[in-house]
Amino acid sequence: MTLQILTAHYTPSIEAPELPAFRGAVIKTFGNEHQLFHNHQNESTYSYQYPQVQYKRIVQEPVLVCVNIPRENTQLLFTHPHISLVLKEKTLQLSLQQIKLVEHILGFGKVQSYRINNWIALNENNYKKYQEIEDELSRIGFLESILKGNIISFAKGIGWEVDQTLQLRIDEIKKIKLVPYKGQRLTAFDLTFRTNAQLPEYIGLGKGVSLGFGTIGNLT
Repeated sequence: MTLQILTAHYTPSIEAPELPAFRGAVIKTFGNEHQLFHNHQNESTYSYQYPQVQYKRIVQEPVLVCVNIPRENTQLLFTHPHISLVLKEKTLQLSLQQIKLVEHILGFGKVQSYRINNWIALNENNYKKYQEIEDELSRIGFLESILKGNIISFAKGIGWEVDQTLQLRIDEIKKIKLVPYKGQRLTAFDLTFRTNAQLPEYIGLGKGVSLGFGTIGNLT
């Protein structure tokens, strides 16, 4: 299966807490009728499908990461190259600087190394389970099972049939921190792992992927 990953890069740079405002500015500029950009079925109902449009901050710049979006939605990027981002203390005029389109072949092959940043792995239930685990190796094994599940959920969300045994091992947990998410502060992980799944760079895994959490990077 081939996945098209389109990234739209804007300037000037923004801070990480300003990503929700960037999302809101894009939706306002493009029009609320374009569901892919807000991932809501209507005003009150959230769509739980894998988000095809994800709002990221890559090298401090605001970036739209678009996964297999239709051509008519791609055209919005060109017809609205300037976005007014209203923040508490200032207004930024964002300008589209670059669009990249990469075709990624999904599948399984040799084990590759990846990093994942701001990965929100734990919900209320498995956070309690994680806290009850006393030794570090068992905690890592617990996180590995969650990350495997996140990859399988991503695969289902894009129609990729995972028909082989998914191998995954966490190599290093670099940082554990609290991040703001919808009025809460949730535990997030920066870590490196290796897997035999061929994952596209910049896609998100776990909770909050539409707002840049759980972003994947290739280390090889």
